Amino acid sequence: MKLKFLFILLIAGIAITSCSKDDDDHGHNEITITFLSPANGEEIEAGIKTIEVEFSATASLHDIEIVLMLKETESVVLDLGAHLHSQNHILSETLDFSSFDSGTTFILKAEAQIEHDGDDVVSDQIEFSIQ
Repeated sequence: MKLKFLFILLIAGIAITSCSKDDDDHGHNEITITFLSPANGEEIEAGIKTIEVEFSATASLHDIEIVLMLKETESVVLDLGAHLHSQNHILSETLDFSSFDSGTTFILKAEAQIEHDGDDVVSDQIEFSIQ
């Protein structure tokens, strides 16, 4: 009887320890960030312009975000994000740049969580300016 009880405990212990967080990671998730519009170093015309950033993952995207800020003051012009579970997504927003002076430089940052816990992120950034 004791042997049967110990055997059941051993099997239960193996079952509990075999289901770990690593099993839920589905392998290594590689994320690519592509700035579709504007391009790095581009001089855009003052007026209406669409900001587009594409996120792609080999497994799944989780939290993604783009932040547009003025380079000189780091004032945030746009902060746009999404939580999703797909392999591809484009964050897009149309903005009016007509109130900015010629030569104004912007930093566009993009960030994506590699896994659901948010500990590891992939990020990239570009700069562009007004003609």
